[in-house]
Amino acid sequence: MEYSVRQATAESIISVVGSFYDAAYGVVEWPDSLVLLADLFHGSRAWLIRYEAGFAAGHTSIADAEFHSPEAETAMIVDPLMNKVRQVPAGVVVRQSQIEELSAFYRRPLFIDWLRHRDVYFGLQAHLISTSHSHTIVDISHGKNQGDFELDDLDLLRLIAPHILRAGQIAKLSAQALKWPRGFEEWRLASLIVDAGLRVVAINSAAETLLRAMPYCMSIFRGRLYLPVSQAAYRLHAAVTDSIIPHRGRGGGVIMVESEDEAPDRRLVVSVAPLSRSVEFGLSGEKLALVTLRPVAAAGDQHLDEVLDTLFGLTPSQAKLARALLTGRPLRQIAKERGITYGSARTYLEQIYKKTGTNQQAALIALLKTVDTAQPD
Repeated sequence: MEYSVRQATAESIISVVGSFYDAAYGVVEWPDSLVLLADLFHGSRAWLIRYEAGFAAGHTSIADAEFHSPEAETAMIVDPLMNKVRQVPAGVVVRQSQIEELSAFYRRPLFIDWLRHRDVYFGLQAHLISTSHSHTIVDISHGKNQGDFELDDLDLLRLIAPHILRAGQIAKLSAQALKWPRGFEEWRLASLIVDAGLRVVAINSAAETLLRAMPYCMSIFRGRLYLPVSQAAYRLHAAVTDSIIPHRGRGGGVIMVESEDEAPDRRLVVSVAPLSRSVEFGLSGEKLALVTLRPVAAAGDQHLDEVLDTLFGLTPSQAKLARALLTGRPLRQIAKERGITYGSARTYLEQIYKKTGTNQQAALIALLKTVDTAQPD
């Protein structure tokens, strides 16, 4: 039997991608999206798992209370495979057979007691997040008779993985909000829905209040979002365009918008994400994007690294460099302390500028200080 994904259509890929955004908005459950993902890869099951020290949690495509038991979790945590999984950098898609010898895996308790009778013989993993304290992956399994995954499978998961990561970020950002669609007007997150031309289709009261208070950053003019700074307007339009092309884009992104005078207290963090299946929210069937706004001074997550990842998509290496800059040490000194060349540090810094929407070190440090000082002691 042929198990290749070479015949996957754009429609089937879009359906899977859209389902993960639906899960982020609470329209469907995460296991429902994993079912579609497993089907796309002809897999025996699919998993979305977060590993921490002595802890594993997540979702699977098949309801399986036994596998979510403390005994199964312990078997997974102590298996050598988990250490190898945690060593794979974020953003990498890899077959299990590339990180360990499968014949040895088949002789261990995790496989013999828990995975063999679930027909989990081969794995394909997209490593979404890797920090000092956690590691999040998407794993798709093949059964004994299916064989290992092919190169086409890796390419397809590379295409889909950024959207799964983006959906997780959206779920974090909207965790305090009410479920769609009834609660949109009452969301505490300032939110708008726009089309490809930045025409405002819907706006909640929190966004209306925020835009009235910060018109020097963003406003609504003749029914469309208007940004006084042309560079920021270009970045916003590019993020919206990216978010409505689910089979080619990366799901929008996060940018920082500031006033023309670049005052530190006149900045907005703007998150753009796809609004899949908008008809279900009582809106038109056209392609739309969800735009959420928060003043820079309003950031307040528990871990700075997670803030930098959630808001700006900084990698662990970029986040470490950004945190080092907060100390006021020169970039050349930081590079030496971290054991990297000054040229590499400059490259990291340019990447950080691009992701945070800043263009100079002073503006970046002002942004990071605002985020950092909002952390609890």
